[in-house]
Amino acid sequence: MNKRIAIYDTTPTSDGFGGNTNTATLKATVWASLETLKPSRNYLDLGLDFARLNIRVTARKRSDFDFESTEMYFTYRSKQYTIKSYPVNTNFDDAFISFIGVLQKWFTI
Repeated sequence: MNKRIAIYDTTPTSDGFGGNTNTATLKATVWASLETLKPSRNYLDLGLDFARLNIRVTARKRSDFDFESTEMYFTYRSKQYTIKSYPVNTNFDDAFISFIGVLQKWFTI
């Protein structure tokens, strides 16, 4: 685990004029391993678009942080990745979680 990623949650916030705007809040910064996914039928069934970069993220499970929203995303090297799968408890030993991220083509920080 030698890559540092930042995980954000997007929540609607009142804009003061009767509407809402989305605000990103940093939830955690974690060390992770990133693996590029190769096209396969299993991933296509998940609706992944292989014209974009799809990666599997593996990170240590933390007791102080929980994936609580479907609006979460993470950043790595100034690129934003949408989280496409709910985190899986790798090997069911409560040590690591894995999830899939998809590069957002037109977004850089």
